[in-house]
Amino acid sequence: MLYVLAAAGEAWAKMTGKPALISMASVKLMVREAGRSHYNHAKTERELGVRFRPVEETLADVVAWYRRNGYLER
Repeated sequence: MLYVLAAAGEAWAKMTGKPALISMASVKLMVREAGRSHYNHAKTERELGVRFRPVEETLADVVAWYRRNGYLER
């Protein structure tokens, strides 16, 4: 799917002169690097005291903020 989006994005970029949101080069790099980059946030939690929460909770808070501030309608 990313290959399709990149191809469409690059075609659109050529037609409009605007930058593509994702390039074919970026997709190829992601495919090549898949499985090689793993991040562990344990050190961040341990040394900085940062606590991560579920993405669903974060997204719910973001949507609520946009609604409270008039950017989204119910």
